[in-house]
Order: sequence, then structure tokens, then C-alpha cells
Amino acid sequence: MDDKITKITLEAIERLNSVEQSVQSVVDEHFDLWEYELAPVLRRRRMSVYKEVAKIIRRAGVVSADEKNVGACFRRIRKSREVSNVQ
Repeated sequence: MDDKITKITLEAIERLNSVEQSVQSVVDEHFDLWEYELAPVLRRRRMSVYKEVAKIIRRAGVVSADEKNVGACFRRIRKSREVSNVQ
């Protein structure tokens, strides 16, 4: 029993010590895929884009991802692209 607890504890320490990517950097990297391919499918099914993207990001190990901060990242990227398109 102690070996199992030790193993789980060491895994937790390793996971917590690993450098977690920021939600913003993950959304930046995958924005086009999510915005132009995933989002239309989710919208047709009346599902929340930000909620589903947050689930994907969390499954990849970025535990701080939630619907609110994913939405903020999407809006930031959209706004920056609108400004750059105008210039």
C-alpha cells in the first residue's frame, strides 16, 4: 500500500513541477484550427466553443484552462487580427 501512495505522490510532484504552458500560448498556437474548423461544428450542435476548447486544453495538461480564460484569449486574438488587418 505504501508503495502505491509513494508512486502516486511522486507522480503528482512531477506533474506539479513541470512547466505548464499558458492558456494564451496554447490558444495562440491552435486558434485557426479551433476558430475555423472546430467552432463551426460546435455551433451547429449548439455547444459552447469556449467550454469545449477548455476541455481539450485541460486534457492536454493545462489545468488552469477554463471557459472564461479561453474566451478571453479568443477575443484578444480576434481583436489583434482586426487591428492588423486594418493597417
